Amino acid sequence: MATRRWPPRASRSRGASPPARVKTASLPARAPALRARRTHPQCSRARLRPSHASASFDTRSGVLSVSRARGLSRQSSGGAAPRGSRFEMSFPAWPHGAALQPPDDLIDALGGVAGPPSACYEIEPMHGAPYVLLVYETEGHVASLSPLMDRLEVNVLATAPANGSDPSGSSEENSPSEVDGSAHHFVSRFFGPRIGIPEDAVTGSAHCTLGPYWSDRLGLRTLRARQVASS
Repeated sequence: MATRRWPPRASRSRGASPPARVKTASLPARAPALRARRTHPQCSRARLRPSHASASFDTRSGVLSVSRARGLSRQSSGGAAPRGSRFEMSFPAWPHGAALQPPDDLIDALGGVAGPPSACYEIEPMHGAPYVLLVYETEGHVASLSPLMDRLEVNVLATAPANGSDPSGSSEENSPSEVDGSAHHFVSRFFGPRIGIPEDAVTGSAHCTLGPYWSDRLGLRTLRARQVASS
């Protein structure tokens, strides 16, 4: 893949959502209501209560659909939740763009013990802000990041294969890593200083990019993710 020159683009943004979808984020139905908290291309102010079977959210990126999950869903304890006790949301796919060569200033600003990432990709900009996807070799590298927000000139989505998973996709089943009884294939963190969010602990829209990336890399259509934001 050809490498683009730094910095990533910040002026052009997408209009309508692409037809591909990332399915799905799984949410517990016991929550009293699901409501977006910020104005964002994949956020709206509609509500979905547990008594509802499905709903549509009109967002700046198009319509996001939410419905009750079919079948059984795994809980963190390792047991199975009753049929229909969780919700699924279908997100638009937002694949990463060209490979970039990250500057030393960005690597220094991110801190941690990881050093340079193994790969850096441009992400199509949202609301005028530049984004990059940084891929690290281990879960510990991502967890160790301690960025200086005032020195970050881009929003950063950092990711790595989960400890114990097979990043090459060569194993027959690609068994995910087990942490606290919950299986996951990859981890991530999101830093958004260019949109006023130092670190977002739960970033559904980030998985519009992470889903296609890890699906291609691991050769899987079903993935489990874990966001490892600092406490």
